Amino acid sequence: VKTAMLFDGKERDLVKVKKALAEVEAKNSQLAGLQHMGQQMGASLKATTTLKVVAASIKNMISDAQSVILFTRDTEDAGGHALKAEFADTPYADYVRNLALRDDEGLLGKAISLSSTILVQDTEMFDVQNLLGSEHSVVVAPLFGGTEGEEIEEEGGTPTAQAGLLGCLYVGAAKENALNEEHRNIIETVSYQTAMALKKAH
Repeated sequence: VKTAMLFDGKERDLVKVKKALAEVEAKNSQLAGLQHMGQQMGASLKATTTLKVVAASIKNMISDAQSVILFTRDTEDAGGHALKAEFADTPYADYVRNLALRDDEGLLGKAISLSSTILVQDTEMFDVQNLLGSEHSVVVAPLFGGTEGEEIEEEGGTPTAQAGLLGCLYVGAAKENALNEEHRNIIETVSYQTAMALKKAH
């Protein structure tokens, strides 16, 4: 009996070690993916190339990511709140390009108003409607042009984060709970790199 209990304890320890090694390997793979993405983004100052690299990298690091969309300010909008899909790697690209969105409404508006990357694991349970009804797990990250801690002023002189808004990065998955906190952190890191690359590309 003692031998069986000892063997069982060793087997559980081995399973824990294997799980920890798998997690370390996954983290190393993600870091390598982020580093590779940064190198590819640095090789080009074209915004379109940068966005293609971002979408490919996210889909490579997050297998459940179905849509990667970058929304930017619509410069033709006199009110200054309209957003347009600048880049859309999604099965719904035509639909997304025709959406009339605002930076103060919906999921995008929520992330922008909070100046924070938000994760919604089940859009059916969230108080704000998702822009794609067929995607039930999403991460939205606002892209700001200022450096951390820098105050950006609008024309009226009022400091505001929205004044430095470059756009919003949207990542969606078809199934609820497909995206998690780890994915949110990856997308947030990617959003910082994307904002810096877009600022240089303009």
